[in-house]
Amino acid sequence: MAVVGWRETAKGKKVSGKFGESNTYSRAFLIRVDHPATSEVAICRAPGIVYGAAHPAQSACKAMEFSLDMADDVGLWWTLSVNYYAPPPEAIPDENGIPEDSWAASGGTSTGPAFQDIDGDTIVNSAGDPLEGLEQENDDISWTLTKCYSDMSWDAVRVQQSNTVNEAFWNYGLSGTWKVNFRSAQKKTIATATTGTSGPSPNDGTNAPAEGSESTSTYWETVWEFRYRKNGWALKPWDVGFNELVSGERQAIVGADGKAVKQPVALTGAGAAKPAGEAPDALAFDVYDSSNFSTFGEPS
Repeated sequence: MAVVGWRETAKGKKVSGKFGESNTYSRAFLIRVDHPATSEVAICRAPGIVYGAAHPAQSACKAMEFSLDMADDVGLWWTLSVNYYAPPPEAIPDENGIPEDSWAASGGTSTGPAFQDIDGDTIVNSAGDPLEGLEQENDDISWTLTKCYSDMSWDAVRVQQSNTVNEAFWNYGLSGTWKVNFRSAQKKTIATATTGTSGPSPNDGTNAPAEGSESTSTYWETVWEFRYRKNGWALKPWDVGFNELVSGERQAIVGADGKAVKQPVALTGAGAAKPAGEAPDALAFDVYDSSNFSTFGEPS
């Protein structure tokens, strides 16, 4: 029970299209077997076309669908139809047969503490005291990356890079302005061949491949989120306190009445109390590790 031969036939060759979508090109193959019980897998494998193979005349269109139908009433002749079209970004296969990276963007708003105006000046009242408890609305953009891995190597990336900020310029953002977080991972199985495991075989009608099982492979589909903050992800509290450094030692700040102050006092960068009435400065603490975002590429 085997394939005796095959040939491409003009009957069944067609093209269809729709505005805004890829054209679909169809090819048909007439396949002869020596017994009606010949495996459908062996029949489909005869022309040697794999998922993702380019159309002979339209390289942007790939083999994405196929169907097999009896061409007679006995089961000795079969028609294999293959449809080619430009796959959507999330379905474009790479050299391993798994989907290539796919990017998506979303926008929104969030609120956060506000202590500086657009010129970088501290927001103070008419007496020069900084105003606390203020919030501002931020325009947020986030990118979502769907990235596929052939094995569990994504978990090492998660351990090293999830919840980190970019250590170098990335996607128009300066160092420390983008933050990445791992969101999900799902193991998937995909059929890697429609009709064969290699490129198209010679169309001489003499092919008789051995029977076998359909080729499949597994991969991991992961999702990562990238969020942008123009002013970075550093923690920026006010430099105020009840103690100051005097000759390298911490001492309580004493007011004009000779008693320890009951309200926090603005400090200099060296830890000394500022003169009464001076506004505090904002400190900056890096609370997130940094990593090389080139691992993920950039939206394109």
